[in-house]
Amino acid sequence: MKTDKNSPEIIVREISENKAYLEFRNTPTYLINSLRRILLSEIPKVAFTRVMFEENNTAFFEEYIAHRIGLIPLKTDVRYYFDSDGNLKDLKKLKDEKYYYEIHVSNTGDDAIMLMSSDIRPLKKEYPEIVIKDIPLIPLGPGQSLIARITANVGIGKEHARHQAVIAPAFKPYPMVRNEGCRYPKDCPDAPCVDVCPQSIFRIDKRNKKVVVKDVEKCKMCRDCVEVCPFGIVDVLWDETHYLLKYETDGSISPLDALWAAVHIWRTKIRELKKKVLEVV
Repeated sequence: MKTDKNSPEIIVREISENKAYLEFRNTPTYLINSLRRILLSEIPKVAFTRVMFEENNTAFFEEYIAHRIGLIPLKTDVRYYFDSDGNLKDLKKLKDEKYYYEIHVSNTGDDAIMLMSSDIRPLKKEYPEIVIKDIPLIPLGPGQSLIARITANVGIGKEHARHQAVIAPAFKPYPMVRNEGCRYPKDCPDAPCVDVCPQSIFRIDKRNKKVVVKDVEKCKMCRDCVEVCPFGIVDVLWDETHYLLKYETDGSISPLDALWAAVHIWRTKIRELKKKVLEVV
């Protein structure tokens, strides 16, 4: 998306069902870091929040089972939690919307069986769907059973990890590696920068007899190449308005819906801040 040359520009490098790799240009550090923090902790997501056990004669404590169930991702329509103007609705009220499930499994055989996430059943078809059906929960030995009523509702990641839809959002500034004036091969026949780079971004162009940078985006900016250059020619810099962002989701929300939500939450926060500032001044 692009407006003018000074506005933030987002380029989708790679997108899949659960992963996103995005490039941001004309984007200040505070903005990309704000989006990262919102992706991690403030996007609304439905999760299992309460497990009421009616029968449990398994070998596992109820706290352990409840924890396992709580981390099973549920499909979440994140845009439902925003109004027509793109503002996040009142989560306190939305938490009153409950979704109910049950699990009722008995092992009547002679061998142990595995209780799976697919054994959790919604009481209504329209309730949020379990994303991954083959998550193992606990084994049930012969004669063991588990009966429980489960409640789900919306929340955000900074309240509890079970509401965290986005996993490990990370960004880095776009690296700039310079080696203009490299003295290979006459004065620097060993080219130590080539061997020391852990990402192998340098290579020797034998045809043109020079050291070239072949994949600058792999650079981790460790600056090992800078330290070993005997002539101080190699330098590693970065563009503070140009970033690469990667993140995954647990499948409850698509990567682009997560970004959409994060941008709208950020916009709402800026509007609220502006209002507070105007009240003071």
